[in-house]
Amino acid sequence: MSAPGISSEGWLEELFEQWRRDISSAPMPNLVDLPTAVAIVCAARERAARNITAADAAE
Repeated sequence: MSAPGISSEGWLEELFEQWRRDISSAPMPNLVDLPTAVAIVCAARERAARNITAADAAE
């Protein structure tokens, strides 16, 4: 059931717009600095590559 004069799509659009404004009003700090993030991704790729190579050798 929607408010008079507002379609269900309009209501949902307004809800999402209010949600977006609410989220945008409180800035979120960076959780990790860029060099640390890059190092983590590189280490994960290297580990994945080693795991794939080890799995291939086991076959």
